[in-house]
Amino acid sequence: MSENEEKNKIEVEIVSVYTIFSMDPKEFGKKYYVLLARTSTGEIISLKIPEEEYSKEKLQELLKKEIEKLRGLKEEKIVIEL
Repeated sequence: MSENEEKNKIEVEIVSVYTIFSMDPKEFGKKYYVLLARTSTGEIISLKIPEEEYSKEKLQELLKKEIEKLRGLKEEKIVIEL
């Protein structure tokens, strides 16, 4: 495995999992999993996944998207004039 491939791997620890029911009247009785995860690079991620869509593959896909989004935000610089 090359050094570049190693840099692109991030360990994710699922810290907490709980279930909630949708508050949307159109989704009455729909159950969601809410997960709180911590990455080896320090990000804290919260995800909400419909119970019927949950799978390890879906979880990995959503975590990857969220980590990529967070990386983009971390690199963003904002200048504020006072």
